[in-house]
Amino acid sequence: MKIYKFRILSPESKDFVRDIEIPDEKRFYDLHMGIQAACDYDFAQMCSFYLSNQAWEKEEEISMIDLDEPSDEDEKPHFMKDVRLKDLITKANQRLLYLFDFFSVRMMFIELVEIRPMTPKEAKQNHPICTSSEGKAPEMQIIDDVMNVEDLLPDDFDEFDDDFPEDFENIDDYDL
Repeated sequence: MKIYKFRILSPESKDFVRDIEIPDEKRFYDLHMGIQAACDYDFAQMCSFYLSNQAWEKEEEISMIDLDEPSDEDEKPHFMKDVRLKDLITKANQRLLYLFDFFSVRMMFIELVEIRPMTPKEAKQNHPICTSSEGKAPEMQIIDDVMNVEDLLPDDFDEFDDDFPEDFENIDDYDL
C-alpha cells in the first residue's frame, strides 16, 4: 500500500494551504471527509471532485450522489463512496478540482505532490491526516447567520400587501 500526499490550495485565500496524507486504497469520500475536517466545514454539504488536466480544466466528475438524468452513454458516473483513489489517480502531480460549494460554484485546487510506501507506523494510524495547515480556509459553504427566509427579505417587506381588492377571496375574482 502507498500513501498519497495531496496539497490543497484556494484561489480565494492566498495563504491557505492544507496537506492531507491518505492511503491509496481509501476512497474519494475519505479524502472529501479529510478536507472537510481540515477546513472545519459542515460534513453534510454537497461536494464533487473533478479529475483535471494540468491547466485545471474539468474532466471526469466523482460526485457524492447521482444528480444527472440517465443517459444513453456507456460512461458510468463515478461516486465518491465507490471509487478508490488509486483507481483514478496513478501518478504524482495529477490534479483535481474540489467543488466544495455547489451553490456558489467555489472550488479548491488539489495536486498529488508525493507518493511513497506506507510505513508500519502509518498503517496503524487513522487516515486521512492533515499534516500541514496554513492560513484560514475559505468561508464555509453556507452562511451560518441566514436561519430562515425572513432573514433574506428586505426590512420594508409587507407580507400583507394592499394590492388586492378588499373583497378578494379567490384568484378568479382578481382582474388583471
